[in-house]
Amino acid sequence: MEGHDVELTTEELVEQQKEETVVEQTSSKVEKTSKEPVFTRELKEICKKWAEAKTFDTDIMSQFQGILKSCQKQQTMDSFLVKRSREDCSGAAAQPSSSS
Repeated sequence: MEGHDVELTTEELVEQQKEETVVEQTSSKVEKTSKEPVFTRELKEICKKWAEAKTFDTDIMSQFQGILKSCQKQQTMDSFLVKRSREDCSGAAAQPSSSS
């Protein structure tokens, strides 16, 4: 069973699921009309819809990647600020107050 040891990212799983859905929809349409001849116009329409689905997937994935990058930047900034805050607190605790 090769291929089952590979872990996919969420984006890859979403893309794979969308591709499988489009293939299933296309195959179900072909099965329904398999008794009738498939005309060039219908094939062109199917190809056009396939291209639209791929473009949609690409646009969606780009948006998800942008969101992911901004979340990662925010986490980096948060961890930096927490570290900085801890350093400031420990530095203030090490210095005795001279209010007397």
